[in-house]
This record gives sequence, C-alpha cells and structure tokens, in this order.
Amino acid sequence: MSGRVELLRIAVTTGADGHEGPVTIRVNGSAHPLNRISGGTGPGETYEGEFFIGGLTRECLLLGSDSAPWAIKALTVELEKDGDEDAHHVFGALTLEPGAHIDILHAPT
Repeated sequence: MSGRVELLRIAVTTGADGHEGPVTIRVNGSAHPLNRISGGTGPGETYEGEFFIGGLTRECLLLGSDSAPWAIKALTVELEKDGDEDAHHVFGALTLEPGAHIDILHAPT
C-alpha cells in the first residue's frame, strides 16, 4: 500500500527493554521525529506521537535505537489517507535490534 498519506499516528507500548528516544520514522528516505508526543519509551511505558506527511508515501519505517535493542510489546499505526480508506495496523510483540527498522506503511503479515 503506497499512496498519498496525510497523517500518521503511532502508539507504542514498550516491553522489558526501553528506547532512549527520540522515536524516529523514515519517510521516503528522510528521518523525522514525531510531533504531539506523549508518554515515554522506558520499560512498560506507552508512547504516542504523530507526523504530518501530506504526500505520496513509498516508504514509512519505524527506526530502532542505534545502540540497544528496543522490546516492543504492542504497536498500533493509523494512516489517514487522502481520497482513500484510512489504514489501521496492529503489530504484535517484536524486538528492534540496534540499527533495525520495521515497515509501518504496510500491515503485518
């Protein structure tokens, strides 16, 4: 699913291994911190944030830490799309190893 995405919202509940932050996404090759954030990324905390994309989106990745694993207990992604049905993805538990990322533009398989 690529296409015009207006707004991205993310909710992440961290497991045992936290993320020192900031939470960053990569959209079409450029890294960005999220806006309108709340919560935290320490063990057991929930973090929410959003990013206005406002354009054609070929790639959207959630980036892990550069230095330590990030245990994610739950990840929810909402994509508000222009002229198309909005998308809502729910990911199960996963761990992002240092330098790793996960595709959040597409639903998990």
